[in-house]
Amino acid sequence: MDFKRNATAQRDIDRWNEMQEKARKEEEYYDKLREEGSKAKKNTSNVAYDILTLQYNQDEVGLNQKYADDMVRYRAAVRSNQLVINGDTRAGYNIISGDPREKLRNPDPVPRPMAFTKSELSSARRPY
Repeated sequence: MDFKRNATAQRDIDRWNEMQEKARKEEEYYDKLREEGSKAKKNTSNVAYDILTLQYNQDEVGLNQKYADDMVRYRAAVRSNQLVINGDTRAGYNIISGDPREKLRNPDPVPRPMAFTKSELSSARRPY
C-alpha cells in the first residue's frame, strides 16, 4: 500500500515538474520573440500609402507605388477612349442629336519617378 502511494506521489511530482518545465520553455520562447520583434513586424503595412492621411510615403517605394497607381488610372482612361472609338459609330457627328462629335484626346502619359539620392531620402518629410 505504501509503495503504491509513493509511486502515485512521485508520478504527480514528475507531472508537475514537466508542466513547470513546459511553462518555463514557453516563457523563454515568448521572451525571445519580444526581443527580436519579429512578430511585431506583421503589423506593418505592405503598401507605401498611409490610409489615415491619404498620402504616399515620401521615399522611393512611395514614389514607385504612386507611379503604379497612376499607370492604372492612365491605362483605364486610354481603354475607355478605345471603347468609345471602337464601339461607337464612325460618323463625325452624334447620330441621335446631330451635334458635332467632340474629338477624344488620350490622357498625357505618366512620367516615371526620378530615383532619390540618399540626401533627398533623409530630408524627405513623412506625411504623418
